[in-house]
Amino acid sequence: MMGSVAVDLKHLLQEDGYSEAEILAELNGQSSEQYIYQPTEVRYLNEAYDYPQTWNELFFKVGEVIGGSDPIQVEILMNAWVQQTAVFPSDYQIQLEPYIKQLTGGYRESSWYNHFSGTFINMYYKPTVVYKDKDRYHNYSKWVSLMGSQLELLQRYRIDGVRLPLLSLPTHRPFWIAPTILVKRILAYQEAGVRINLLDLSIALSRTVREDLEGIEVLIKQIKEQQVQDVISYALGLDPMKVQQQSWLKNLLSSKDSDEVNWIGVWATVARTHHRDTYFEEFTKEPLADIPFAGQPFRPALKIEPTYYNGYNYTTRKSEQVYNGDKLTYHFPSYKLGTETFLYHKDIFNRGNNTLSSYYLYRADIAYMHSLMPQNTESLSMFLTMGLNSKSDIGGKSSAAYLQEMLYDFFRFDQQSNLYLATSLFNKEKEVRAMAVEVILAAVNENRLDTTVLGEQLGMLLSNGYGPIGRCVEVLEQCRDISSKHNNALLQLLDAAFAHYIIAEKMPTNFKKIVEYYYDLMNKEQYHFTDDLQQVFEKLEIYKSLQPILKKIRK
Repeated sequence: MMGSVAVDLKHLLQEDGYSEAEILAELNGQSSEQYIYQPTEVRYLNEAYDYPQTWNELFFKVGEVIGGSDPIQVEILMNAWVQQTAVFPSDYQIQLEPYIKQLTGGYRESSWYNHFSGTFINMYYKPTVVYKDKDRYHNYSKWVSLMGSQLELLQRYRIDGVRLPLLSLPTHRPFWIAPTILVKRILAYQEAGVRINLLDLSIALSRTVREDLEGIEVLIKQIKEQQVQDVISYALGLDPMKVQQQSWLKNLLSSKDSDEVNWIGVWATVARTHHRDTYFEEFTKEPLADIPFAGQPFRPALKIEPTYYNGYNYTTRKSEQVYNGDKLTYHFPSYKLGTETFLYHKDIFNRGNNTLSSYYLYRADIAYMHSLMPQNTESLSMFLTMGLNSKSDIGGKSSAAYLQEMLYDFFRFDQQSNLYLATSLFNKEKEVRAMAVEVILAAVNENRLDTTVLGEQLGMLLSNGYGPIGRCVEVLEQCRDISSKHNNALLQLLDAAFAHYIIAEKMPTNFKKIVEYYYDLMNKEQYHFTDDLQQVFEKLEIYKSLQPILKKIRK
């Protein structure tokens, strides 16, 4: 015990020394550390995937996919299934029978899994026929339906004897693609005379990171097709955009599946992947005119609107609209395909008054959605907020899945993901709130939590009675006293929340608990709030029950 004290106090005895107040604060566990939002660059290409090479490895991978929950393993398995047909034993179908029985009789709440299951069963029984899953609910999310598109392409490759992986196959955990490997795959397609699928290329470029670029330019110059050269160089930050323009009339008259149209979608995907705030005039015309996130970021005003359901009044013996609480909403445009190769808009469209949207958004599918657009999550965060968190009681435990993705150290919070996190503090499911705690603690520890933006969203939600405040306080309580740095971040978060809180005539239930929490934390940390917040606290004194605690805070 005494030895540990000596180690703990070693830094207090350095040459520069500390004041008496600082030493006492350290001894009492009260040393303060300011939190500074300063996300750092992290390395992406850390752990490479091993692909199955032998039949035993393939056979094991089938079981891993059936029993697992990682959609990337499906991509790894199915790409290897196409490439490694030479290692299949003559009795491979007999060996696969137990797995086929599992797939045939099983059910999984996952659209990507259903796409895989249907495809694998079809490849077993009808290997020369391309299977396409047309089930409405498996394709409810246009993003998740891209798993079906990838599997269709792999089936065609297998039938045509193409023994090459998709360009979009991840090379490194969890879903990244190394630039050098992508270029080498393109060169392999070139050598084999295989035409590049532009949707596959678009997904690949969305997953490709700007790392390990040494010698890449020499490889790129070996690509014969100039537009492929140009888009790769642009995606890796080596050259400016060189999108090939054509007249609006030609774009309008072109087939939606034509190369000219699909190339525009590829360029737009790459542009939005690396420039989330930029206006691109090139993509404001057909086929991407009025497409969210194409020419410019899509950031409509967030609204709070009442919801109703049809109820039966036994007194009047008539059906009537019954108020069912308020919900967050964005005005989404009507559905427009634009081009299949542009990724960021696919699920951003108006589905009407669909109260079952959260029912068809399976938690198992969210990791795959994230893997398609991992470098710019704005549109995904918007879609999932509306689908799972528009009300505090609709998403169930599925809401935790996207929070799980936010634990990656490379995840960067923007306005939309901060809104998702803020709404999760009020979620009725303990699992979701517990995951929100984990996200806040990890993000503060890594200096990537923007407390100002998250606080603004929290203040807005408090102002509009989004959910029970007691749930939010419970989350905040679990985040406190991890370290002085974490406490300081929580105080900054509440500073922003109070500053953006709109005072209503009646104080929300349990609002006092947040104020008391703030006072306890600031007292512990000897925290001094800004002059602007002084005025906020003065206005809050309109609530009589808050006056005693506010006077303590203002002292």
